[in-house]
Amino acid sequence: MIVITGGGTGGHLAIARALAQELHKREIPAIYIGSLYGQDQMWFGQKLESSGLDSSLASKSSELFQECYFLNTSGVVNKKGFKKLASIYAQLRAMWGVRKIFARHGVQAVISVGGFSAGPASLAAIMLRKPLFIHEQNAIQGRLNSLLAPFAKAVFNSFHPPFPPYPIKQEALQSRRIRTEFQSIIFIGGSQGAKAINDLALQAAPKLLARGIRIIHQCGERDLDRVRQAYMELDSSLLESRESAELESKRLDSSSAQEPSSAPRLTLFSFDKDLIKHLDKADICIARAGASSIWENAALSLPTIYIPYPYAANNHQYHNASYFTRQGLGLMITEQELRKLDSSPKESLESALDLAKFFALLSQLESNLTEISTALSQTITTNGAELIITDIMQTLAGKQT
Repeated sequence: MIVITGGGTGGHLAIARALAQELHKREIPAIYIGSLYGQDQMWFGQKLESSGLDSSLASKSSELFQECYFLNTSGVVNKKGFKKLASIYAQLRAMWGVRKIFARHGVQAVISVGGFSAGPASLAAIMLRKPLFIHEQNAIQGRLNSLLAPFAKAVFNSFHPPFPPYPIKQEALQSRRIRTEFQSIIFIGGSQGAKAINDLALQAAPKLLARGIRIIHQCGERDLDRVRQAYMELDSSLLESRESAELESKRLDSSSAQEPSSAPRLTLFSFDKDLIKHLDKADICIARAGASSIWENAALSLPTIYIPYPYAANNHQYHNASYFTRQGLGLMITEQELRKLDSSPKESLESALDLAKFFALLSQLESNLTEISTALSQTITTNGAELIITDIMQTLAGKQT
């Protein structure tokens, strides 16, 4: 039995799913251990049932995992004082509970994909001398992975040689196409919504729509009402109701691309686990620089302007984007660079945004659209998950002999 642990955000969970799919294909049984918080349950936790284990729930409905456990843990890094101590205590308490899960399933090894929810199972693996394998998705190693790496059998990182290819999900690989003309743009604010990207989309919309560019916009649940209202004030015909804002994308057939004349001028939605169908319809993307976003856009051959989240741990999104931009595989602009030169540091980006800078960058990307899209298509190797799981299973086979 193999444990896959970690998550919290979509980037970590996308890796977990890709590796789980490869294990499932090989008929290697696996369980998942995550957290009650973050997005873990959204991805893997349907029809939750009590597991009978302290501080956790188990789901028996996942098609990829025999069981999924969600522990009462939360992040440690960005907390201070009592809250930090409480989070550390919860992690250690959950680690002792994980021992029962290991015993129940006869766990052979643990694969960590990072994130705070990877803590208890990874620490339990070290304590019980179970082989630990780590996938570090970012160019800069996360705090937890830095602590655990010396105890791991292997650390996989697609940014540093010798590295395996990033484990891209098959849906992205199947949807790749070379972009030759700029007809549509997608703004990705992430599942939680990135206000800076939402504000940029709203301010750029009049000029984009005037050019006949179709807009696809994921704004996050928290910002949906504000963003929808702003689009309505811009042009009431863009969205007729809240339902149309949420269901617009569902009217698009993900199995076939629409002709430009029939496609909506605006597709607005808060969150969709099947983001690939929206990315597939875009010619240019504006997004944060989380690892999964960067590599999946590369797999789709989708040219992207990256706006790194400025408060990411160790500024890892900046380093992720830099890895690609140094090779001419996209463009990057920071939130600070998007500001007008005379704006106050305390002024919100919404009022301080320098649209001229953005459109200059957009024009640069459009001028090199086909070249960048083609280069991206040549960057991705399709068997990342396969190579990682093969390496892990060979290591385990060697340990057994």
